[in-house]
Amino acid sequence: MVTVTGNFDGKQVVLDTIPKDIPPNTRVRVTIERESAPTGLDAIASIAAEVDLPPDFAAQHHHYAKGLPKR
Repeated sequence: MVTVTGNFDGKQVVLDTIPKDIPPNTRVRVTIERESAPTGLDAIASIAAEVDLPPDFAAQHHHYAKGLPKR
């Protein structure tokens, strides 16, 4: 079984990719399952995960952001 993703444009489903081993005119079965859209918090978390911050950044953010002495 192969899973592919795509979008419904209001008229038809447009696949992102088509597996190369499926010849033209092959009957296939497609199951529609909605993907949940990422929330704003998901987007922030994915960006934050890519940034290399010190382990005490949350507690000492004034020090790192504004140069104030650590507490």
